[in-house]
Amino acid sequence: MLVEGKVKVVMEHEGVRDLMQRPVMSELVIDALPEIEQGAAVDLARIYLYAVKRKMDLDVSSA
Repeated sequence: MLVEGKVKVVMEHEGVRDLMQRPVMSELVIDALPEIEQGAAVDLARIYLYAVKRKMDLDVSSA
């Protein structure tokens, strides 16, 4: 569940709002929020990159 501040970040960014309309992308966008909040570029490929990198980092650190 997104807290109000995170929802605001999503709603203020047109590219992110567009991606959130795709059911599969919503979880990836949530995973990529730290990069989005820092002003990183947003498009479909970069959202995948940010989310997969985050997942890989978490998997490696928990191993």
